[in-house]
Amino acid sequence: MKGVLVKDKRTESARTSAVPLFLAAAAILLLLVGALDASFRGERSVIASSCVIVGLSLGLVATYLARQQVKQFLFHRAALYDVNNILFVGVVFAILVFINLFAHRYSEQVFFLPKYDLTRNQFYTLSPQSTEVLGQLKEDVKATVFFITPRGAGAAGKIIQRERAQLENLLKLYRGVSSRFTYRMVDPEKEPSTAEKYGVNLPGTVVLERGEKKLVVKRWSIFRPGDPVRNKKAAFTGEQALTNALMRICEATQPLVYFVIGHRERNLNSSKPEGLSELAARLRRDHYRLMNLNILQAKCIPTDAACIIIAGPAQALSEPEEKIIADYLARGGNAILLLDTMTPVASISRLLEPYGVRVFKNFIVDPLNAYFNRPTWPIPDLNQHIITDDLIRYGRIPTFPNAMALEKFYDKPKFYVRTIAQTSRQSWAETNLASRRFKFNEGEDTKGPLMAAFAVASELGDRGDSSNYRKQTEFRMVTIGDSDFVTNRVIDMQANSDFFLNCVAWVTGMADRITIRKKEVEGEKIPLSERKGEAIFYSCSLALPFTFLLTGCLIFWRRRNR
Repeated sequence: MKGVLVKDKRTESARTSAVPLFLAAAAILLLLVGALDASFRGERSVIASSCVIVGLSLGLVATYLARQQVKQFLFHRAALYDVNNILFVGVVFAILVFINLFAHRYSEQVFFLPKYDLTRNQFYTLSPQSTEVLGQLKEDVKATVFFITPRGAGAAGKIIQRERAQLENLLKLYRGVSSRFTYRMVDPEKEPSTAEKYGVNLPGTVVLERGEKKLVVKRWSIFRPGDPVRNKKAAFTGEQALTNALMRICEATQPLVYFVIGHRERNLNSSKPEGLSELAARLRRDHYRLMNLNILQAKCIPTDAACIIIAGPAQALSEPEEKIIADYLARGGNAILLLDTMTPVASISRLLEPYGVRVFKNFIVDPLNAYFNRPTWPIPDLNQHIITDDLIRYGRIPTFPNAMALEKFYDKPKFYVRTIAQTSRQSWAETNLASRRFKFNEGEDTKGPLMAAFAVASELGDRGDSSNYRKQTEFRMVTIGDSDFVTNRVIDMQANSDFFLNCVAWVTGMADRITIRKKEVEGEKIPLSERKGEAIFYSCSLALPFTFLLTGCLIFWRRRNR
């Protein structure tokens, strides 16, 4: 009888000890499910919160039911060995964490340690061009990076966090190569005065400083978003943008841009609404030197001219001036012509006709794409070109107040002419300049779409279209049927400033003189249906861990009750 009673008591004790064990296993499983659900969703959900609350409750109940076993375990001699093992594992884990944190924060300062970049796109390795430019720094260069602090765990917050990490990792690599390069991160929302001081209004912008010189690197030069329509992946082009900017800001000489005067052009130094003082400040900020040029007095265009700009002449060019400009362009000179309804078209047409373009007296009327119902202020459609690619990608479009239409009448074999801005099909070129009742007159007016701006280069093919680098003898010219859009009154309207600065950068070839392979952000993707995705999630993230956990609990329980 005693033997039977003892057996029954052992059986009852085993059953009693199994309940807390299963409760503990269920608690651990629920906590894992809650953690996995929160990590996959990127935010706390009702399922994750419920699993964590129920799991913690079951864990407390299991601890209460097994309080005797817990007490015996803690005061048992074998517990000391278990605690010793746990402490040993904890110390090893802490050492590994410390080593990883040290390597992450100070790896660029520890030059003697070997470094290996195992990423597919070599995200953590600088190109030889960047290393060479950084190694030649003779003065301190400081980068001020404007980036908002990501808030929340949604899709937008993840994108901001990813882009911020990409840019900061690149700057750390720069700092690791040269001690003369330093950087700091600034949140424009927390430090609006700093953003206002540097004139930055777009997060993701980098301002490089060398002494008194400053150079702004725009966000769209650093981050290239994906385009599902054209099957283009998002790419990080920060290294090419920053390395080219470093080359420009460290050069002893700056590109010299001449503004032609003597024909009642827009005044470069005037702060009046119709002046160009704000444009001049932005060109100087982008590391250009500016000078006025009276061609009749100089009797030539200086050889050190990176380009000449004729901004809204109200008087005709003289015959000697036309010849000097034509010879300058034929030798590979660069020019930007800004025209408007007051421009004498005869002399300008003679300059443009050798390239297959001409102008005539008109003004554009575009009722469809008009700025705030002003039909004479067209908002053009931008065409693909190195000047407009970034603007199209980010949906930034200029507006041309009181613009005139240009006309391409035939193709020249030696020149590559591209329309970079055009009006809608509902537009027309009104030839009656005195008219204020806008109506299309068949036979008199020219029906749209109309060419509002074009770019021409002296080489056919991709060279004249998609490259910022230019040969010394290569000719480039941009002609825009408006000069009002860069005046102090409207330069901040939409993308007027960015459009013109892109034109200057392309014409002078100063934007990207070295090319560094862009690094795609997204990896290779395997297309999965919703059912397959759920099957992989539940089998790998839930079924396998639960199987191993349940097997371990059963083995432990059976060995304990043998």
